[in-house]
Amino acid sequence: MLKKISCLFTISISLIFFLCFDYIYYPLMGFKASSLAKEYIEAKYGEEIVIDDVSYSKAIGDSTGKYFIHAHSKNNPEIEFDIYDTQHLTSISDNYKEQKWTWQLEKEWNEWLHVLYPTPFVSSVSASFPSEAKEIYSAKDSYQKVLSEKYAFITNDIVLHIFDEPTTHIESELERIYWLIMKLKSQHLKDFSLKIYYYSKDFSFQLNNRYIASSSDAGIELINNSTYIFHFDTRMSTTNDKLLSIQSSIELKEFIEKRDDTKE
Repeated sequence: MLKKISCLFTISISLIFFLCFDYIYYPLMGFKASSLAKEYIEAKYGEEIVIDDVSYSKAIGDSTGKYFIHAHSKNNPEIEFDIYDTQHLTSISDNYKEQKWTWQLEKEWNEWLHVLYPTPFVSSVSASFPSEAKEIYSAKDSYQKVLSEKYAFITNDIVLHIFDEPTTHIESELERIYWLIMKLKSQHLKDFSLKIYYYSKDFSFQLNNRYIASSSDAGIELINNSTYIFHFDTRMSTTNDKLLSIQSSIELKEFIEKRDDTKE
């Protein structure tokens, strides 16, 4: 009986010990992970950064936990990225380069979009890069350089939220979309998608600037208020076939649909 009690006591103490490390010690060591992350980025890229958030988690069944650090460039706050490290702070990695290239791509798209769309809009641009590009190119290389040499392995995904319904000017809207599609096509990307959500003009006045600015994809709540949607994705075989044969903007009309009461 005493042996059983002793065994249970030992197990309990061991469990408490490990729980203290996983739920108290390692989370509290986030300040050290944060400090090392800053040193790592500044040494690797010569970039001063600001740490926005540090979290620690350990999945059930995993032997070690991980630190997830979200940061942004001090000189270019719009460049947000993540840094990862193990609980022992011995294996650090990041996605700074990819996020910097995506930021450059987003700047280009915003310049074009502001010319095309006089009405209020919110945009979100994302890109994915092959692992070899991350190894070959440095953070000093531009997105355009990477695109010019690795275009066949890069994907772009563009999301727009337009606060003006297309029904009253469908032809001009299709012309704008056609220009965007042709622009994407001309880059010979591996794949791309363009998704546009449309809203009534009045709806835009219900949103404050903070809400718009703080949501890159504007969130599910915003999407659920859209009245029309345009979706063109070359990962879908029917869309890809259309891309190969398209000759005019009117052919894109089939991709604009009126939203029903079903929420995404």
